[in-house]
Amino acid sequence: MLQARVMLTVAIGISLASACAYGVAGPPEPPPGSYSAATFQIADADETMSVNGASISEDFLSTTKLRPMLGRLFVTEDYQARGTPVVLLGYDLWQRVFGGAPTIVGRVIQIDNRQRTVVGIMPKGFSFPKGAELWLPQ
Repeated sequence: MLQARVMLTVAIGISLASACAYGVAGPPEPPPGSYSAATFQIADADETMSVNGASISEDFLSTTKLRPMLGRLFVTEDYQARGTPVVLLGYDLWQRVFGGAPTIVGRVIQIDNRQRTVVGIMPKGFSFPKGAELWLPQ
């Protein structure tokens, strides 16, 4: 049973330990809402890199107990056209590209030639859809 549970959690991109940390009993269900997986370009002064991510609907994470380890989740204003463009970063991306600096929250970075403010860092192990390392409002 445990082996099947572990295999299922690996298939959807989140570990059993992470699921338990999020307050989910057993393998988590995919978050509610809709998403569109894509590859994004993050640019800084030195280089441009491709990163897997997703544009997510407003209700994508709203019914889960998932919370960012730094900062906040998206709020209604983030989904409005007049709102400031924002992004949530995955833990591994934050560590690899930004050195795990807590000061990244509030900083503006360039994604697909558009300036976006980092509003939060998702917990270690969260990657939905599988392989996603950043999330944008849809």
